[in-house]
Amino acid sequence: MKASPLLSFSVSENSGRITIHFYASGESTLTNFELDQIVSKETADRLMEARLSRIKNSYVAPVYDQASLYKVVESIDRQKLPKNAEKTILIREIQSFVDQYMLLREIEKKALKEGGNAHSGINLRQDAIRLMPVSLPKSTERYAGGAKERARERVAMGNGDQNDISVITGQSCAYCGGSLSTVSRLPGVISTYCSRECTDQGRVKRGMANQLREQVFALESGICRLCGIDGYALFTRIRALEPSERLNALCNANWKLPKSAKALDRLLHEPKEGDFWQADHILPVAQGGGGCGLENLRTLCVPCHLGETAKLRIHLKLHKTSDPEEPFKQADIRTMFK
Repeated sequence: MKASPLLSFSVSENSGRITIHFYASGESTLTNFELDQIVSKETADRLMEARLSRIKNSYVAPVYDQASLYKVVESIDRQKLPKNAEKTILIREIQSFVDQYMLLREIEKKALKEGGNAHSGINLRQDAIRLMPVSLPKSTERYAGGAKERARERVAMGNGDQNDISVITGQSCAYCGGSLSTVSRLPGVISTYCSRECTDQGRVKRGMANQLREQVFALESGICRLCGIDGYALFTRIRALEPSERLNALCNANWKLPKSAKALDRLLHEPKEGDFWQADHILPVAQGGGGCGLENLRTLCVPCHLGETAKLRIHLKLHKTSDPEEPFKQADIRTMFK
């Protein structure tokens, strides 16, 4: 029979510090640490380099400083642990949690932080997934819209009421339709949403591409989830160069260049951020992944995004069906880009 963990861990939403708890009771051990505190100097340097480098892989496997780990374990009250709780076991559990935590997507880390509960390193990804929305809306519409979009539709059809007018004129929340605070409605104050949750959901679901990209960027910083290249950093580097220098820089970065001469010329003379990274739907819109939240979005560099789009085109062509029970297989990806 497999022994239960001795420790569990929670991550601060504000500071990112990891707090250690007693697994059995959930009580805090009053011990916390930062990742840089327990890894080797070489790993800490690599983590810092990964944060600052222009082109990087988003994951750095931690190599631990055993002496630092022992110091962290020493600060835990051993009287509240079983008598057989050897230090090596506690160290192994800390390492297991950190190893699993670093492999999570940023949206999964966000879910764990906001959940506020402590978790062991066992099945950490499954715990994070359970904290995220249960299911996708199964829509082939790219954006679900919000209260303001629905109000405009009703008014246009002649079915609008006073609540719709309130939303359209900015007196109510553009996402949920709820009342804005008195302060939000003062002259000169511009407020669109009633809460942080509505702000996050509205920016992703209301059809505002720039705000959606901002939300994805805030989590993943423009780093491709497939190949690990930092698309945003590469963009800033290329933009800073003279046009005559950009081609060599792109080739040195192993960047897949556009096939057409016109597209390549535009990239070299007028590079835009969207030429380097895109917000991609994990479950494609054409297969029912539209109208989603951040849980179904990820960062892809443009070459990886083009590759995934090509795979999707082939998949949709091969699986085209007229079965009314499976409408999402019928969607043609070309309709997603009109």
